[in-house]
Amino acid sequence: MNEEIVTGQAPAADATGSQAMTNLEGNPVTGSGTASAATAEGTVCTDDAGAAGSLTPGQMTLLTFLVGNPDVSAAAEAVGISRATVYRWMREPAFKEELNSQRNEIFLEALTSVKTHATQAVTQLAGMLNAPDDGLRRKVCTDMLDRAIKVHDMLDLERRLTALEKAVMPKKGASRQA
Repeated sequence: MNEEIVTGQAPAADATGSQAMTNLEGNPVTGSGTASAATAEGTVCTDDAGAAGSLTPGQMTLLTFLVGNPDVSAAAEAVGISRATVYRWMREPAFKEELNSQRNEIFLEALTSVKTHATQAVTQLAGMLNAPDDGLRRKVCTDMLDRAIKVHDMLDLERRLTALEKAVMPKKGASRQA
């Protein structure tokens, strides 16, 4: 959501024209960015509704540091608050929900990257099956067999869980008898 639309003011920008983020003392800070921003008036702007709408500008700034780096001391120092305040905010349901939501979003992006590169990794491993080094070939074989067993076990577990869910769930269209 555009901050200018919400507040009637343009967000602060640095010399390059990109938005600048400051700590509670007004000093510029850097960190892992999110789609959220806070205005000088205290209005919190986010790309989506929900828990973030009830957070203070200081909490939104702290989120940008904690999402990419779990170091509470560094985040507290960067934002200009005490560690005790960070831990207190982390116990608040709205803050905890937004932090978890943003961390999950980043985790899902990382998983997408892993999926994208999985085929290339398997191709590279398969190419090493013909390596001249006996030790390397053995390790590659072991790794590939271990992964194959894990995939098999996971698929078997998924199949069994699906069957169990079908057996436990009430049949559609079945009426309750009184």
